[in-house]
Amino acid sequence: MTKFRRLLYVLFHDAGKLAGHGGRYSYVLDNPDEKHLRIENVTLDDDGLFECQMMRQGLGGFRTSAYVTVLVPPKGVAIQNNVPDAVISVVEGSDLDLSCVAADGKPHAVVSWRSDSGTVLTCEAVHPPTSAHFRANVTLDVLYPSGIPKIELLNGPGLIKPGDNVTMICSVIGGNPPPRLLWLFHQNPVSSNYSYDTFSKKTVNAYSMVIDANDNGAIYDCQSTNLAGGEPLSTSIRLSVSYAPHRVEISGETTTRLERPVTVQCRTGLSNPASTVSWLINGQPYQSGSDAFLEQSTGTVTVSNLTVYPTDVTVMKHQITVQCVAKNDEGMTSKQLVIRVLSPPMEPVIYGIEGITPLEGETLNLTCESHGGNPLAMLTWFRGIEKVFFEDLFRCTVFCRKVSADFLFFLLRFTKLVRLTDFCEFSQEIQADFQLRETRSTVSGDVSRSAVSLVLDRTINNQQLRCEARNGALDEPLVAVQTINVLFPPRRVTLRPDDRNRRQIIAGEVTKLICLVHSSNPIAEVTWDFQDTENGATVSFNEIHSNRSNREYGGYEVDSVVEFVPTEAMHGKEVRCTASHPQWTEQKVVTYPLNVLYAPRVMINGPLTVEVGEGDHFTENLTVHANPMVSTWRWRKDGTSFDYMIGAITAR
Repeated sequence: MTKFRRLLYVLFHDAGKLAGHGGRYSYVLDNPDEKHLRIENVTLDDDGLFECQMMRQGLGGFRTSAYVTVLVPPKGVAIQNNVPDAVISVVEGSDLDLSCVAADGKPHAVVSWRSDSGTVLTCEAVHPPTSAHFRANVTLDVLYPSGIPKIELLNGPGLIKPGDNVTMICSVIGGNPPPRLLWLFHQNPVSSNYSYDTFSKKTVNAYSMVIDANDNGAIYDCQSTNLAGGEPLSTSIRLSVSYAPHRVEISGETTTRLERPVTVQCRTGLSNPASTVSWLINGQPYQSGSDAFLEQSTGTVTVSNLTVYPTDVTVMKHQITVQCVAKNDEGMTSKQLVIRVLSPPMEPVIYGIEGITPLEGETLNLTCESHGGNPLAMLTWFRGIEKVFFEDLFRCTVFCRKVSADFLFFLLRFTKLVRLTDFCEFSQEIQADFQLRETRSTVSGDVSRSAVSLVLDRTINNQQLRCEARNGALDEPLVAVQTINVLFPPRRVTLRPDDRNRRQIIAGEVTKLICLVHSSNPIAEVTWDFQDTENGATVSFNEIHSNRSNREYGGYEVDSVVEFVPTEAMHGKEVRCTASHPQWTEQKVVTYPLNVLYAPRVMINGPLTVEVGEGDHFTENLTVHANPMVSTWRWRKDGTSFDYMIGAITAR
């Protein structure tokens, strides 16, 4: 309406600029009947409806209108939130939203997108009315992972052996940005030296190393990563290193008996490929054993078991040589095991006791021999107790350590104990009392000898001296037994009256004395001697002998009883009992003093006659023999007793 009124107003103006509008509006009069409106520097403000009114007298008014459409090209084109020619990084496969704006155009511009090989995105704005043409570009930096790594060996896929220098090449194609290419071993980087070729867009990492046997089965990973994110791309290679077994271990029994088979095991070291095992017996091929293969990370262990029957092979010098040979395409190694074949020795024999008189105190030298056997026999001497006791004599309690060897010997020999373990536990120290350790062992050829020297004493009498021969081929020892008969005199000889209830020896009455000879070997010969009487008379007596075996040291006891009639003359004399034997070097003598009781006897011949004058006195010495001594005297005169005290003696 404003413009209409303005136009109505200006209808009557003459040519020239109109007020307002920045001086851009003006009339142009080409002739009186035409008036034109000129608008300079048209703007969008000029867009609208314009009316032209004309008044003519008599005809009234005329009007017409014209719509002015102002055509304005857009100010430009822009991609929102991005500067011109920006580089936009985007991960492959993700969504990207871009907005292109062509503002302030009239009518609106035609906007379109186009791509230059998918790298440069162009937004074009075309304004057909004005033929205006605008462009805005952004460059897409699309982040994408590389291809899967590829691995190859520089020298080809041939055999790898210890000592070889191997180069492993890992390569990937593509990737934006160029990937980081690493070699990993057990998840630990071992090489990060990679290169990128911009022309081929290829990334390469070459890793070199010197191979050893432990690299067999090793797994190396080549890993590709970049800013595109996601899981790393990796490829692995497992090395196969061919190498020979560097060792073998052979185990099994090293000793056996001829009738007993032996199982031997051969275990190879690691190898690749797996080793095969073969067996040699005494240098000759032998049947194969049963093999097992143990796969490990760096190779294979071969285990072979073989059973050897000594009766099926030749036993040379009491031994069998078993050889295990481990072999594969890369080499071989072997090892031997020597099996000793045990054989029992011959029965042992004891020498040295023939033709000697085994007297107590003398030294007895004995030799035990055993022929043959593998190994040669080990000879051991024992005396006095059964072998079963020795097997029990290992540990000793405090109580047993306090027990003397003599008491133990007594227990072993004279008690009814079946085993000493019923009594106590014994130690090796106790065993030393019975096992003869002071021995001298020698070997000559295939003969084992053991010599022992014994100082003979009565404790050895009737004991068995044993020589035991042992070796690994025997479950029980071979035994030679020699019983020792030791000659020894008695340690004590006892002489006493035979009747213990009657201790007195009375002249004229029959008396018996007994001579007891304690343990001796052999039986003692007993002789009696009576000390000569004053007048040289001989004593007649009867002698009774009896003897019996004695458990003490296995000897004999002798009881010799002599019967005689003692006389007054025997008082104070001695009776001697002698125990002897021709084989002894000494004799035992015991004496018994005789205390013969007899009645008093006055030592005068006939009656005693004394002549004395009246008023005088007399002295007469009388001797009286008696045992026991006279304690009472009686004097008589004409048959009448009288008393008279002289000192301590009363005469009656």
